[in-house]
Amino acid sequence: MASADGLKRKCFTFIWKLKNARYFCEKEVCIKSPVFFVEGIEKTKWKLRLFPIRTKYIGLILVEGVNKIHINFELAFIALDGTVLASTNAMTGTFYENQNLGPYYLEATEDLFDAKRSACVASQCRVWKSVGELSEDLQCIGVEKRSFVGMS
Repeated sequence: MASADGLKRKCFTFIWKLKNARYFCEKEVCIKSPVFFVEGIEKTKWKLRLFPIRTKYIGLILVEGVNKIHINFELAFIALDGTVLASTNAMTGTFYENQNLGPYYLEATEDLFDAKRSACVASQCRVWKSVGELSEDLQCIGVEKRSFVGMS
């Protein structure tokens, strides 16, 4: 994967806030975000994946829309105020339908958890067209509170 040059280009940003994340970190499960749609990039559908090893791993999945797509993307853990805590930086990748790209290890610390809000972890995915540009910057925010009671 090469470094992407388009951080100043218009992009689609998905922010996923997961409450009760401390419980997730104690379990050996992968947790997936809700599906998010990127209308301006081939009407594709995507998901983020978080992996349990102290929430330091994050992945991106092309759910449907096209069989193969080449995009620029950046995955990050962010503070609730939007400050980037750890990032993959912008990368270029080819995605195939239902295939995970990643997981990527991000050097994260306890700063990932917001002690005031039920150990909330916020992750961010930014996507750019690899050729051309989106007509405008777009953002989607999803907030989930998950229950991990009874998981083994």
